[in-house]
Amino acid sequence: MERVFGKVRNLDVYPKVNEDFYSRTLSGGVITLLSSLAIVLLIISEFSLYLRTVTETKLVVDTSRGEKFRINFNVTFPDVPCTLLSVDATDISGERHLDIRHDILKERIDAYGNVKEVRRDGIGAPEIGRPLQKHGGRLEHNEEYCGTCFGAEMSDDQCCNSCEEVREAYRKKGWSLSDDLIDQCKRENFVEKLKEEKGEGCNLHGSLEVNKVAGNFHIAIGKSLQNPDTLPLELMAHVQGYNITHSINKLSFGDHIPGILNPLDSVQWVQEKPNGVYQYFIKVVPTKYTDIKGHSVKSNQFSVTEHYKSPEEDRFQSSAGVYFFYDFSPIQVTFMEKHTPFLHFLTHVCAIVGGIFTVAGIVDAFVVSESGNFGEIVHHSEFVCVRSASSSTISKSCETDCLKLAFKIWFMTFARHQMLSAVPSSGSPNETADVTYANMLDYFATNPGPIDDSVLYDQDKHVSAAVWEGQERGALRCHEHTSKLDRWLLNDKQIELVKKAGFGYLRLIPAISLDNPLISALVERWRKETNTFHMTVGEMTITLEDVAYLLGLRIDGNPVIGVTYTTCDSVCIKYLGKVPESGYTSGGMVKLSWLKEVFSECPQNASIEDIERHTRAYLLYLVGSTIFSTTTGNKVPVMYLPLFENFDVSGNYAWGAAALAFLYRALGNASLRSQSTISGCLTLLQCWSYYHLNVGRPKLHHDPIHECFPFVLRWKGKHSGPTSNRDVAFYRKALDSLKPSDVGWCPYANISHTVIPESILNQLILGRSETMLICFDKAERHLPDRCMRQFNLPQTVPKEVHKWERKTRGVDGGVDLSGKMDLELSEWANRHVNIMGAEKDFDGVDYMQWFLRITRQIVGRPIPISSEFQKMNSALRDIAHLADTISTHGMDEKQLHSLTRIRYIAHECVRDYAGSSAQVVATSESDVGKMIRGKERIRRSGAASKRRRKDEPEEYYATTIHAPHSRFYSPVGDAPDQSQFYHLGNELDHLCKDNVNEARDYNATDDLEDSEYPHGVKEIDEDDISHGSEENPCEAHLGVDILNHSHSSLHNNEDVKRENEYTIIA
Repeated sequence: MERVFGKVRNLDVYPKVNEDFYSRTLSGGVITLLSSLAIVLLIISEFSLYLRTVTETKLVVDTSRGEKFRINFNVTFPDVPCTLLSVDATDISGERHLDIRHDILKERIDAYGNVKEVRRDGIGAPEIGRPLQKHGGRLEHNEEYCGTCFGAEMSDDQCCNSCEEVREAYRKKGWSLSDDLIDQCKRENFVEKLKEEKGEGCNLHGSLEVNKVAGNFHIAIGKSLQNPDTLPLELMAHVQGYNITHSINKLSFGDHIPGILNPLDSVQWVQEKPNGVYQYFIKVVPTKYTDIKGHSVKSNQFSVTEHYKSPEEDRFQSSAGVYFFYDFSPIQVTFMEKHTPFLHFLTHVCAIVGGIFTVAGIVDAFVVSESGNFGEIVHHSEFVCVRSASSSTISKSCETDCLKLAFKIWFMTFARHQMLSAVPSSGSPNETADVTYANMLDYFATNPGPIDDSVLYDQDKHVSAAVWEGQERGALRCHEHTSKLDRWLLNDKQIELVKKAGFGYLRLIPAISLDNPLISALVERWRKETNTFHMTVGEMTITLEDVAYLLGLRIDGNPVIGVTYTTCDSVCIKYLGKVPESGYTSGGMVKLSWLKEVFSECPQNASIEDIERHTRAYLLYLVGSTIFSTTTGNKVPVMYLPLFENFDVSGNYAWGAAALAFLYRALGNASLRSQSTISGCLTLLQCWSYYHLNVGRPKLHHDPIHECFPFVLRWKGKHSGPTSNRDVAFYRKALDSLKPSDVGWCPYANISHTVIPESILNQLILGRSETMLICFDKAERHLPDRCMRQFNLPQTVPKEVHKWERKTRGVDGGVDLSGKMDLELSEWANRHVNIMGAEKDFDGVDYMQWFLRITRQIVGRPIPISSEFQKMNSALRDIAHLADTISTHGMDEKQLHSLTRIRYIAHECVRDYAGSSAQVVATSESDVGKMIRGKERIRRSGAASKRRRKDEPEEYYATTIHAPHSRFYSPVGDAPDQSQFYHLGNELDHLCKDNVNEARDYNATDDLEDSEYPHGVKEIDEDDISHGSEENPCEAHLGVDILNHSHSSLHNNEDVKRENEYTIIA
């Protein structure tokens, strides 16, 4: 037996190891817990699947013959009375069933669907043919009717044309009478029934038993009414023009099968024309279903197609009704419920257990081997150095390049810190979203985007690119002249004409003080490629709905387009009756001051013609100072005057759409880096920002609950808020850190709409229209699909916006632009068709992932350059310190040589970064802020001094750099101690002497491979450095001795191509 046991023991493929040789690790314990949890979850899932039944499906040939099957139906006709309906069935074997009554119930229903009566008899209309004549025949066409008295005539020429006359003849004879046998009585009873059931509908439900062959059954107007030409006039009035609108509540061929839904259940069809034939072509598939207990059900499934034939298409003049044509498939489908075999379940459980333990073992072995190779990670400041756990000497892994490894780990640590900081710890959902967005901006600090430039293809020309490069342009000069509108004195007749022209609400716009820095910051977020603001939370824009709410202008109507002019004389004399002097005109434009001086007050005894001329001048001044203000200062084109010739016609123009097109074009032009002015309806832009963004919004001195229309009047009057000391940089930073809680997507939802005119409410649907906005030559796309959240709809990834040519009117006069803008006008004509709705497949995560790739995340630099210099210089000094303090005991000559090179390169880098940072010049935060805000105050005050040109930012910063009171800035702090640069001692003197020339030629970037540092060299602009010093002005100190180190081996490296003197290696 011992031999047998020994042989069996030799077959053991699971040899046991003494427990003393086991090495248990923390990682192994964690992997064991995770794998055990996975095994339990998968076994539970597998067991739940085992308990469920599995349906097995087979296809076989149907061999059944000579059988019958049952058709179950429930059909409702809401507009056909029960008296007229009949059910007929026929099949290809020649068997016909007409006017079927058994196993069928009919329910009379009223116009509201309520059941009035249920009865089994009387299905189908009675057999009413042509009336009987006295001579025994039937009434022929164009023959005079003389009804028979059925043998009770008193004379040969007596006629009984009604049931009452037959009864009277029988009474005189003393005979008895049965109304059911008299032709006149049957016909009159049918008419009475039709009158009684007029306006009612009918529900037919029941079943038919027919042969299992192809055939049809139909529910139609009764067979006796197929030729209405032969019916009396009083009967024809009740049977013609019936609507066969119907709903199929249920239709099945055979018994119900569990889990099968018939395709015609709950189907409704609405008829548009009277009469006609609605046909259903049904393919019936025999089906056998066997449940888990062995009970079998023979039934049928079916598929269906449908077709409607109008009376004009029906060549055979079939009776109006619903026809069901069915045919059988030769293939039978069998369903059989089964349980999963227990052995299958057991096999799956074994596979789960074995598979997870095997994979867990592989993962554990990998973790243990990697932890053994890497050793212990020792953290020192923001860097790590890999050292051997068994020896205090330098490990072989450091022989290659400790400097390279330190740089790599430092940048990995920095990136990890940025990513981890985006994870909120606690708070409400809004607070969590706010924290996430704020930290996301920190992560994109070094790459503001776009990552994918397929949408923002003109990023290089945009002002945000200039701001990132340090080319500040300050606040834009804003052109709007609403301050003098109240000096116009309009009489009642003029006000009436202004309202007719569509500007009754625009004239109420108050003179709101413009916040130039806020407008300038918004322009930096505007992208003319999409006509939207690219915020941190997504895209937003001013829509047609906003124009209607805020300005009260018409957004639906004829496009604002016409003839251009290069001179003013002919137009002004025709529509104003006066010609301005040469000093008041410029090409096709006239000064607003001339309009106000000449037409601001209409004489009391003026004629109708003079009143209209004064009103046209006011309208031209109104649009030229508000919605169509130009960058020329105080001029307005006279091309708008012909549109005011007829005030009623002028009221039909879409002035709101034109104002939005003008503003879109002005925002697009102002967003270019070369521009310094902006025009258009800036009151609309600023008030839109007040409603939608909690940035720069003033506090109201009145109760906003009592709103008046238009909604721009909310901001009328005095406000409170510290806006005087806010510059463009302040608003830019606020928009860069915009949180979801700062955005009001639907600000008008809580405002009562009772104050809004009905004419405006009826046009608000165009706010979601994807169309082309037109204002003469200015055609701009309106793309609401990019900001669906402003309409309280989910936002999905919008459609691609194709580039389009922005046309200009040129210099030629007398040109009718409508002939040159056919495509734009066609798109505006289809504005009611292209209304955007909610997408079915909504995924907000997909949208934000897409948006973050295509947008410019931030405009201003959130991380000052000064802090980057400080971190880098401090890190370099730490590396130098680590290299100096490593013990050289036991090193061979090669190791000492490598260490010497590391020390030399580290100290050279310290000198280089100190020298580069020493060249950065900046004034204090207060000085820079005062200078920038001073420029903006000068622009807002409208001083007579000459404004600076577009190269002003460069001149300003050049002046700042050479300012005599500027201070050198160093992120390191004090100058590094020169005594620690060479700390090796006599034992390395000979190595330093032998290798000093080689070390000077050695470049620190040679070992930083492109795969590890894909960004290569990063440029730092002067503006960013000067702004960086504002973050921590206390750090602006530098020893004089650092300036001596302005040249190093890194400056002479051919691989580093500098574009300016502020370059760091990343």
